[in-house]
Amino acid sequence: MHQTNLNRVFQQIQTLSLSTLYEAYSGKMLSAIAGVLALGFTLAMFLGDVAITETAQVQQALLAGFLRVGLVFVLAVFVVNSSVREMQERSLLLLLSMPISRTALFFGKFTAYMVIACIVVVLACLELSVFAPLEHTVTWGVTLWLESMLVVTFALVCAFSFGQVPLAITAVVGFYLLSRSMIAVQLIAHYPLIQSGSLGQAVLTFVADAMTYLLPDLDKFARAEYLVYGAGSEIQMIPMLLHGVMYIALLASIALFDLYRKNF
Repeated sequence: MHQTNLNRVFQQIQTLSLSTLYEAYSGKMLSAIAGVLALGFTLAMFLGDVAITETAQVQQALLAGFLRVGLVFVLAVFVVNSSVREMQERSLLLLLSMPISRTALFFGKFTAYMVIACIVVVLACLELSVFAPLEHTVTWGVTLWLESMLVVTFALVCAFSFGQVPLAITAVVGFYLLSRSMIAVQLIAHYPLIQSGSLGQAVLTFVADAMTYLLPDLDKFARAEYLVYGAGSEIQMIPMLLHGVMYIALLASIALFDLYRKNF
């Protein structure tokens, strides 16, 4: 009996995943991904023509930075828009009226987002392999996939919490920018131009330190150095993988808790 229930849950997760994948295929997401890839390739070729020295390195760094931001943003917008639309159009309520648990619903969509992020990252790596060695793009691609899943999972949290596309996207953008720049913010807080020793400076330093511990260190993910210099050995990758998986699990738990808390 227990095995039968488990098989039914897995079948529900598979069905919901395929439905979400079809939604991504039939919508405008593919066009947005293709546009980001095409624009990035065009910019890289243009800089290759105007760069005076280290043409390949300039192309790799620019294309990696552009694809990193552009593709992650497209994924976040798709997740937020898809989740909020389902809540507003009551299609999520229709699903929950069937014999489907909220856990199966969440992991069905989450699995689809993992697959979509993986496909997007593979496409980005294939484009980058034109300018960089393939072994360098693999390291960059793995860390980009982790970064994408962190942002996608946080986008789910924001979509369930706010229920509005503008608010959710604004929160995701703020989370992404802060996570990528908190090391710089922390350094500025600890080493200002003028050491006043005031209470305000002490509070600012405490807040910066606290946010650094709370936010994932996305500054270490998908760096251009992995492509240009081949950095990112297995010793560096293991703690980064653990760091990313732990944050993804934490954010997924928050999103699932929020989904159960919702009274549709």
